[in-house]
Amino acid sequence: MSVKARRVPSYRLHKSTGQARVIISGKHVYLGKYGTPESWEKYHRVVADSLNGQSGAILATSLDASRGPSPTIEELILAYWRHAQAYYVKNGETTGETDNIRAALRPLRRLYGSTKAVQVGPDHLELVRQSMIAADISRKVINARVSRIKRMFRWASKKRFVPPETYHGLKAVDGLLRGRSNAREAAQDGSTLHTWRQPGLGP
Repeated sequence: MSVKARRVPSYRLHKSTGQARVIISGKHVYLGKYGTPESWEKYHRVVADSLNGQSGAILATSLDASRGPSPTIEELILAYWRHAQAYYVKNGETTGETDNIRAALRPLRRLYGSTKAVQVGPDHLELVRQSMIAADISRKVINARVSRIKRMFRWASKKRFVPPETYHGLKAVDGLLRGRSNAREAAQDGSTLHTWRQPGLGP
C-alpha cells in the first residue's frame, strides 16, 4: 500500500509584522522580512528539516550569513560555474557535466545561498541531501550530486576560498546505501523502486 505524501507547508505573509512565516506541526515559525532571499532560504531549510523528522535539530544549528572574508555560497557557486564552463569542454563545446553540476548545486544555493561558504558543515550538506530525497530523486543520482558539491568545495579549498578543513568536514558525509535511506531506487528497466522501511525504524 502506498504511503500518502506529506503536504509541504506554505510560505506565508504575517500581515501585522510584515514577516514571512510557515506553520510546522501547528507552530508558527517566523522567517524574517517577507519576500527576501534570506527568508526563502530559511523557509526551505525549515521545511526540509521538518520533512526529515529532525524536529529542529539541524535548524537549531543553521548558520547565519555573518560577515567575513569567505565568499557566500552564491558567490562560490558563481566562481565555480565559471571554472566549470572553461574546464568541462570538448571540441569547443561545454559537455553535459555542466548540466549535472548546475542540477547538483541548485538545492545548495536554494537553502544556503547567503551563508558563508566557510560555515557549511556536514549537517548542512545532509539537509541539502534530504531536500533531494524529498524531491523524489533516485539514490544514485543523489549520491552523484552530493559528490559534485564536495568536488566544488575541494576546488574552493585549492583556490583558498575556504580552509581545507571545510572540505574535509564535508567528506564525512557518506553516500546513501541501498535499503538504508528513504531515497528511491531506480530500476534497470527505467521504472522506480521505493525503499521499504519497517514502521517506527530509522533509515
